[in-house]
Amino acid sequence: MADEKPQGENLKKGTPKAAGFDAKPPSRSDAKNIVEQRKAEQPKTRVTKASSTKSPPKKVTPKSKSKTKVSTRKPSGVKKKSGKGVTRKKKSKKKKKAKVTVQISLPALIIAVVIVAVIIGLLLAWQITGFRVFPVVKQQTTTSITVEPGMTARQISKLLEEEGVVANAKDFERYSKNGEIATKLQPGTHTFEPNLSHAEIGEILVSSPSATAQTIIIYDGYTIDEIDHMLATRNFIQTGDFKQAAKQVAEERGLPFDEGWFLSGSYPLTKDVYALARTMQDALHEAIRPHLVNLEDLDITVAQMVIIASMIQRETNTVAQMPSIAGVIYNRLKANMTLGIDATIRYGLDAWHRALTTKDLNSNNPYNTRKIKGLPPTGIGCPSSAALEAALHPAVHDYFYYIHDPTGQIYFAKTYDEHKDNIAKYLPNR
Repeated sequence: MADEKPQGENLKKGTPKAAGFDAKPPSRSDAKNIVEQRKAEQPKTRVTKASSTKSPPKKVTPKSKSKTKVSTRKPSGVKKKSGKGVTRKKKSKKKKKAKVTVQISLPALIIAVVIVAVIIGLLLAWQITGFRVFPVVKQQTTTSITVEPGMTARQISKLLEEEGVVANAKDFERYSKNGEIATKLQPGTHTFEPNLSHAEIGEILVSSPSATAQTIIIYDGYTIDEIDHMLATRNFIQTGDFKQAAKQVAEERGLPFDEGWFLSGSYPLTKDVYALARTMQDALHEAIRPHLVNLEDLDITVAQMVIIASMIQRETNTVAQMPSIAGVIYNRLKANMTLGIDATIRYGLDAWHRALTTKDLNSNNPYNTRKIKGLPPTGIGCPSSAALEAALHPAVHDYFYYIHDPTGQIYFAKTYDEHKDNIAKYLPNR
């Protein structure tokens, strides 16, 4: 080394030799120089491990002062190598993306298909099956029609409309053609209950009517005796059969009387007269059912309403006059006046086809409403649905009297003097 000196120059006499050589102990500066010299001799290198390779780390020569890192990134211009791991990862991503797309679109597609199917089904039911809404028909009683051989669907539809079975002939004709029953309608007498759908009417018309079934018309205001006589005269029953049947139905159903509880109208007739009486009584209940709430306002019972309806029916056959006549009856009842209805006297005396005498008008029979205040004991005949409705919805006015002229025109009066003037004017020969 450059700072070395001859061995003998630094030796002193009497000093023992150390470690086999004679040298001056190194000073602090000497030690520092040695350390720096050794550092300078060591190569300045730094090794960085690669994360994705097993190749040994690269050495950096001392000439290069910049530090270099070994990276796994590939240059942008170099194509990526295809490996199993990379391929699987790409495929899994693609599959996952496609699956998400199906999950979003499939439920929407299913919902759309269901909605369309429901709409189509409703339209088919509306146009074909007959369970669609159509105008309400005011058919209050059982109705029968006779289809003649050779009648077309259009002719039958018009007949149904005329009898009140359907509200519109064109609607039913269209239904019969859409439902493919237009050529299957059977001739004969068919009976229809009130408020049937097109489908129910069509089912009746394509069924063969019973060969023994017949239709009987019970006229408005007819008494039980008159009905019995009519049926016996036509050889449908034996005399007295209907009277007995009506009495039996009234007893079974707890009615206070039988006269007036049977609705007039057209009914199918079989040999079972009891079935006829039961059907007529059922028809009356169906006719008054929608109006029963009015009984409370009128402060009357159902039985009293039936009696009033039967009186109205015997006083007029003109439907337009019925509510006003009902109003006169209620006004007289409230005023505690006698009703003075001659139809009740005729019923009590069974004198329908002759003029009433003074003796008749002064008779003491319980149906003489000229002498006895209040309602008669029972009804006086079969009311129609119109008479029942008038009894439940009387006209509100302040009339207490009325008369009919020979043409059937009605004239009302508030006082007895006005009533006498109407008699003198419109019934001069009375």
